[in-house]
Amino acid sequence: MLHEKLDKVADRLAKGGVHTGRARQAVSADCRYCGMCLHGCPWDQIFSSEHVLNTLKQHPNFNYMSGRIVDSFAQQGAQVQVFFRDGSVSSGDKLFLAAGVLETARIVLSSENTSRRQLTLLDSQHFFLPMLHRWRPNGDPVKDPHHTLTEAFIEIDDIAISPYLTHTQVYGWNEFYAREMIANYGSKLPGSGPLFRALSRRLMVAQTFLHSDHSSKIELGLQAGQRRLTANLIKNDETPKIIASVAKKLGKSLGSAGLTALQFARREGNPGSSFHTGGTLPMSDAPQGAQTDTAGRLSGADRVHVVDASVLPAIPATTITFTVMANAHRIGTVA
Repeated sequence: MLHEKLDKVADRLAKGGVHTGRARQAVSADCRYCGMCLHGCPWDQIFSSEHVLNTLKQHPNFNYMSGRIVDSFAQQGAQVQVFFRDGSVSSGDKLFLAAGVLETARIVLSSENTSRRQLTLLDSQHFFLPMLHRWRPNGDPVKDPHHTLTEAFIEIDDIAISPYLTHTQVYGWNEFYAREMIANYGSKLPGSGPLFRALSRRLMVAQTFLHSDHSSKIELGLQAGQRRLTANLIKNDETPKIIASVAKKLGKSLGSAGLTALQFARREGNPGSSFHTGGTLPMSDAPQGAQTDTAGRLSGADRVHVVDASVLPAIPATTITFTVMANAHRIGTVA
């Protein structure tokens, strides 16, 4: 129903720089619509790197060492050594580092070949905007086959708001909506549980992401004598203004498709909570300081290639997983 209504107003929305479509989901076509997505698919139908890992384990040249924690690395001539927390060492001709943005930062900051003492984490800050749809619910979402992943993607391309796209993911009903409303508002309205459960059947939530240029940054360091990261927030004063502008335009645009935005219930995510982070070791044609070259190589350690989101020069509002995977494949091919 949502997509039917969005399709009817697509031309009008496009004139204002608002483009809508079905969400991309890394889910098997064998999905059973059991509604357990947010708990972790019991049928293992949602993509996980474990799927790739299980395939790689069958390759004779692949060795997976379970339970090993990497502390640091060191390049000595044409060899790279990796030092594990249990005191063991592994070595090879090259190291491809993809430990996730935070752990990659910790490993790099702990390693001999790097003079870095601090790294700057880029973020794509986000906010949630609840909305009620004005059409009659078709059946009971609790009982009907359903999934609880994102239903629609919405891109806003409006230079008056930002020179970059803003990206929105719209989620339909899930079992947490009623619980959240009862927890937040139930004490003020005793006996309102049935009301909130009924409202939850009409509730949809838009999660919107901003470009990293509009978001706060986080300065990462290494705790003295420890193996833990420290984090200091570098606030971006324009973030609240951008969020307010995007939320206003989003609410107005979706209003034409039968949704009423609950602006009073808008909730902004804390910096670093959006899962779209990176840029601590950004690639550059002429790398300086904490930058890497276009093959993700660190200065002082040309046999070490960083291949996760750490090397993205900026974090777009749109989803970054395919970009990270494609870039890692490119580096692995040319390295």
